[in-house]
Amino acid sequence: MLWLVARTGLPKWAVAGIIALALLLGAALASFAALSSARGALDDARRAGKAEMAAIYEAQIAKGNAEAAALQAASARAALDAEARAAAAASALTETLAKLEAANAALPNGDACGLDAARRRLLP
Repeated sequence: MLWLVARTGLPKWAVAGIIALALLLGAALASFAALSSARGALDDARRAGKAEMAAIYEAQIAKGNAEAAALQAASARAALDAEARAAAAASALTETLAKLEAANAALPNGDACGLDAARRRLLP
């Protein structure tokens, strides 16, 4: 510092102030650089967190869609099964009706009105 005082011809207090200001400026620049680096790291961490949460949510949505599709398929199978059973029952009833009509027509007095003993036996 004495060299600087002798060379510039400024008082000691002025040279000390200039050096102090230079040190403060250097500290401020270093702090700014550190904060900028920290901000960048925080931004990177926030982006990574958002991407991770998006992946988690997409996986949950895909799982829910798969479960819904499985339930829809099971419901469709149950509907087809019920439809097949209903068709089989309707076919059986149609066959029974055809047999009863044939048996009724085979009875004597097929055009008679009323219910006699022979026709009563045809009833289930």
